[in-house]
Formats: sequence, C-alpha cells, structure tokens
Amino acid sequence: MRLIVNQPPRGQIDVSVVLLDWSCRESLHVLDYLADQTADRWSYEIIWVEYYDEPCEPLLKRIESARGTQEPPPVDICAVLDMDRSLYHHKHLMFNAGLVLANGRIVCFADSDAIVRRTFIESIVGAFERTPGIVLHLDEARNNHPSYYPFRYPSIDDVTGFGCINWVNGTTAGLLDKADPLHSRNYGACMAALHRDLIEIGGADMHIDYLGHICGPYEMTFRLANAGRREVWHDSEWLYHVWHPGQAGTDNYCGPDDGMQMSARALACRHSGSVMPSVENPAVQMLRTGQGNRGDPELLDALVAPQYGRNWCRDALDAASRSPVRRKSPGPLFGRSIGLGARLRMLLLGGPLVWRQLKVKRRAAARSGPYPDASPPARWLRKLRALASFLGRILAFDKYWFRQCWLALAYAAQEEKDRLVLCGQGEAARILCALSAYLPVTITHICPVQHEGAKRMFGRQIISWEELAEMDATVLAATFVDVPAYLDRLKELGIGRDRIITLQ
Repeated sequence: MRLIVNQPPRGQIDVSVVLLDWSCRESLHVLDYLADQTADRWSYEIIWVEYYDEPCEPLLKRIESARGTQEPPPVDICAVLDMDRSLYHHKHLMFNAGLVLANGRIVCFADSDAIVRRTFIESIVGAFERTPGIVLHLDEARNNHPSYYPFRYPSIDDVTGFGCINWVNGTTAGLLDKADPLHSRNYGACMAALHRDLIEIGGADMHIDYLGHICGPYEMTFRLANAGRREVWHDSEWLYHVWHPGQAGTDNYCGPDDGMQMSARALACRHSGSVMPSVENPAVQMLRTGQGNRGDPELLDALVAPQYGRNWCRDALDAASRSPVRRKSPGPLFGRSIGLGARLRMLLLGGPLVWRQLKVKRRAAARSGPYPDASPPARWLRKLRALASFLGRILAFDKYWFRQCWLALAYAAQEEKDRLVLCGQGEAARILCALSAYLPVTITHICPVQHEGAKRMFGRQIISWEELAEMDATVLAATFVDVPAYLDRLKELGIGRDRIITLQ
C-alpha cells in the first residue's frame, strides 16, 4: 500500500470518514460536502482508499492544487492498494485499510458518491455522545431519475422530490417500515462505530463471499451487535444519492446472497452470534493483538495477504461461476403491494389525468405563438417532437405521484391510522381518494386550500380550516408543492407534526 497523502492530525480526531474507490468514481462531490461541515475541519479526517494502482485524475488534481496553500487538503489520507486490475474489488480490504490508517475515535464508512448535509459529522459525534455503546447507521434517500447525471449539485429538496424512490413523510421509507426494515433500509450507505470496537471484533471479514457487489459494513454491524453493541439508526440525518450508470453493481462479481442483495454469510453471522470474522485481515489482527500501532509500516505491508491475488482473479472466478440467480425484489414497503385492482384504477385515472395535463400544455403553447421562419412540415415535426418529449416527462411525473400516494396510504395503514382527513385539493387528492379503496384506510373529509362553497369533493365531505382544527383525525397533506407552507398552516391550527402525513 502506498500513501499519496498522509496529513498528520492537528489535534484530537473525532471521526475518520473512510471513502472507497475502485477506479469507478466519476464525481468527487462528496469531498465538497465534507469540506463544508458545521464541525471544525480539523476535528475529523477524510481517508480515501483506492483499490487499484492509481487514484482518479480529478482527485490527484485537487491534491496538487491544495499543496502549498493554507487550505485543508481535499483528503487527509490518500492510500493506494496497488491491486492488479485483473482482480475483482473487495470492499472489505478497503474497509480494513481505512481502519488501519484511521486516527479517529469513531470510524465512519460512507458511500463515496453520496450527498451529505453540513451537519453530517456533528450528527455522528452527537449520537455517540448521547449513547456510547452503539453502532450507528444513516439511511440514504435515493433518486433514480437520470436527470441528475452527470452530477450537478442538486438541492436536498430536489433529491427527495420527483424521482426519489424511498422518501415519504419527511424521512426515508426504510426508517418508517416495520414490515421488512432489513431490506428497505440501506445497510451499506453509512455505518459508524468506535475504532476500538471495530478492532476488537477483527475488522471487516475478508472471506471471498464478500468479494464484489454483495458486501458492506453491515456484516461488522451484525458482529458488533453480537458483541453487545446496540444497532441504532439516526432519525434526523441521512445521506442522499442520485442515479449514475453502474450504481446497481453492473458487470461485477456477486457473492452468495439471500436473493435480495443482502450477503448470506453476513445474515448467517447475524443469527449465529459470532463475533470474530471468518477470515481476519493480518494487519487488523496485529492491531488487535498489540503487535503494532496505527500507521506502522509493518501494518501497511501486512494489509494485503499474498492469497488475495490468487483467489480474486476475474478470469478464474468468471469461468467457475454458476448460472446467475434470479433475484427477488425487496418486499413491498409497509407490507402493502399494489394489487391488480389498484393498478387498473391507476390506469383509469391516468388517462384523464394525462388529457388534462395535455390541455394545460396546449393552452401554454398557444400563448407562445407559432414558430417563426419555419415551413409547415418543420413546424409539425417540431410539434410532434415536443409532444413526445412532454408525454415522456409527464408519464414519469404521474408514475411518481401515484407511487407516493400509495406509500403514504400504506404507511397510514401500517400505523393503524385508519381515518384520514385530506388537506389540499387537485390531482393528489383525487389519486388518494381513489387508492384508499384498496387499503384499510378511510378518507372521511377533505379540507381544500380554497373553500368555494361546494359541499363535496371526490365523494368526500368538504370542511373548512376551522372545522379541521377541531378534529382529532390524522391529516394527510395532499400536495407535492409548498409542503412547508402546509405544515406551518396546520401548526397554526394546533395540529402537531405527529398527526400529519406528507407525500414527501
């Protein structure tokens, strides 16, 4: 292992953030977010571990630019493992490299292409100060719409808005899900534990089953829990991720899993009560047994065992691999899948919805006037292209709307909040009223934003804001825009946040 950067600590390090790369990172935006934290920059360190023979060129340029200045470097430690490119990557080797190099009291293994808020470091430190004997996880909000690629620094509201697949009621769906949190939470996004605890359990397991895509720091979580540490998920700090090519492990080796991309070996460890790894890394073992200290050259030399190069060869593993296993999708969030009846109802709603959206688009286009200096065929061709583009965008939006409405109702059903009052009007309210027929929830009333004298809307009785304030039912904010304004208005009416469900 080579060290391209090895910045000595300027004081006590609270958190060592370990970021991994195996010549796959196109964007280094996580470094920009980590450079702008509420915590003092010298109270945490950033460790970048490259698996193959050279860090990416943008990182080297950042490092070179920072040299000779008074500004903190983009990373405090940049380690290169110099593994041959004929080998599949093993994230657990990189975890152990970060563990051997870390100077922090807490070691955090985080997704190296995520977005983090300014309070990321502060929240991790605060969690351990409140409850020392824990292993901490942060869930990740994931937006799968390709419009954010290449990365262009979207806002948090953008990431958790249109295209986000796991955000409901102001948090990740996994944190709310009681049906199958093991698969609905992102166990691989971010884990933090005390350095001494990680050393005591032998670091990350180097077994070949963890080679490639099916792996993650959660196997250490399970062994730490077996050793008496309590698994805790932060309830107000998250990571955020936007789509990029290859995010699901394309063209990668996958070890044994449970059919839903959780390591079978890690799950077996969770149930067996084992604390030590199946295969311990030699360098971590030296630290655990007191044969070396963090950063010793002997530890760095011992990190990569000779057998790794023999056992992880792409050609040999590809030749010996079995037929690919058909993977199951994770279970439905909140234990509620969208049945055939609900899907048909969505189709019946979707047609008129698209038609209304087309009419709005047509009126807007009419106001803009005809295209100047264009022949009739060119104008028609341009109109057809615009129509196809608009339909593609609007169908994606409508699919997102339907999904979020279903998730909100399914969450209400899970929480046994079976009587709901909608606050809002328009398409979201229409969809919610229609889908509620397929779940054990009842929408009793609708409180529109503007009361125009009508008595009923979508088959429900209309009430005023004053009448809403006197009710004790759960309120579902039927809107995809101005959610904070709705929450403020409901707060003014004396309705607490615990009685409100939002679509985002």
